[in-house]
Amino acid sequence: MNIKKVYDTFLKSVNYVHGLKQLIIDIAFQGVVLYTCIISLHDMKHVLNHALDQLQNFLFYRNGILAAFYGAALALHIGMWGIFFANLQTIYQPTKEFITLHYKVGIGPDFVGPWYMILAVPLFGLIVLVLNCAVSRSVYHSERFSAHALAVSTIAIQAVLAWVLYLTIKANLF
Repeated sequence: MNIKKVYDTFLKSVNYVHGLKQLIIDIAFQGVVLYTCIISLHDMKHVLNHALDQLQNFLFYRNGILAAFYGAALALHIGMWGIFFANLQTIYQPTKEFITLHYKVGIGPDFVGPWYMILAVPLFGLIVLVLNCAVSRSVYHSERFSAHALAVSTIAIQAVLAWVLYLTIKANLF
């Protein structure tokens, strides 16, 4: 019977050790779960901050006045490219090496260059449109007046550049 008691005691100790081992594994697993939850909460904070930033950016685009201003500026810019492509045959002529890029009434053409130099006008308009929209978006939440002023100036610049492009093309018709 002595052996049976030793064997039973051994089994109880093994079960006890196995129970401790399982308890340690469970505690470690719960620690990992807790750590994961803490990391998840930290990540969730970043996700919520990003979502808030996106909402603020969305509100910039939801502002009806700014949307109308930048929509008008974009329409003028698209019109400028339309003017360019509609008159491409006038601008690009294989027999002409240079075209008039600037014309003074009293003097005549004072600046000539290759036909592709006229692309500087709509490209400059695109740069102004993108930069003004980006700056307006970045200052929208702190300086709304400045954002609106940039939008209005973008319309004016696009209108002036479209008029310059039109007059430059008309100067090359003669």
